[in-house]
Amino acid sequence: MSSTTTTPHPTKAYKILTRPQYTHFHSTSHFAGSPLDLKDGYIHLSSTATALETYTKYFAATASTDDPVVLEIDFARLGEGSSVKWEESRGGQLFPHVYGGLEWAAVTRKWEGGEVGEELFVRLLKAEQEGQGM
Repeated sequence: MSSTTTTPHPTKAYKILTRPQYTHFHSTSHFAGSPLDLKDGYIHLSSTATALETYTKYFAATASTDDPVVLEIDFARLGEGSSVKWEESRGGQLFPHVYGGLEWAAVTRKWEGGEVGEELFVRLLKAEQEGQGM
């Protein structure tokens, strides 16, 4: 279900990790994927437009115990052997999927602890819509 649209896609996306997943990624500088990523054969990322829905669906209810960390991933820094494909998923929305692993060098920003929540994703989306970085 690859995208066939010619609209340019964003050059960055977000990976939401549990604290243990983040700790492993940070300490090894490589992330092969979460259990769901490994099952599906690619690393699930979210665009700015879909990150809040992803957070709400998979992380919000357990945020107090999972201590999620949000990483901004720059596609230009993915590294050799990795590629991104924009593919349809939930409700026909396009999501960036990384085939191959993530290298720490692709991480450009991080939010954790009290920074992570609905407000973060609302601010990121607003900044993108206004043409500003955050």
